[in-house]
Parts: sequence; structure tokens; C-alpha cells
Amino acid sequence: MYEKIKAAIRSHTDTHRLVFWYDPQSTHRGILEELDTEAEVLEAENNEWWIKYHLLEEKPRQHFLIYIPSPARG
Repeated sequence: MYEKIKAAIRSHTDTHRLVFWYDPQSTHRGILEELDTEAEVLEAENNEWWIKYHLLEEKPRQHFLIYIPSPARG
């Protein structure tokens, strides 16, 4: 099962500049640490404004996987 998740994440980060991964109970954090992707992996930990600045101003062409260890809102 983890291989399918890893393959899906790699596929999405290859084709999309921004991929958001919500993990409400942090049950898949181990996959995040083992992930092999060209995308830069960022974890949202009360640093959302820095992430926004980093994405838009510092690295506007880089692909990112943003891991959010909480449920999606709204």
C-alpha cells in the first residue's frame, strides 16, 4: 500500500507545481521521510506565511509537496 501512495505522490509532484497533503492523525509521516521526489518537501507547522513567501518569491518555479499534519478545512 505504501508503494502506491509513494507512486501517486511522485506522479502528482512531477506534473503539478504545488501538492498539498493533509494527514490529520500524522499516520503517514513515515512515508514522507522515505519519499524520493524532485519536489521540495515542506511541513506546515505554524509557518504558513513563510511557506507562502518561499513558494511565491524565493522559488517561483520549484515544485513543492506541502505536508500538513491536520485535517483540511473548508
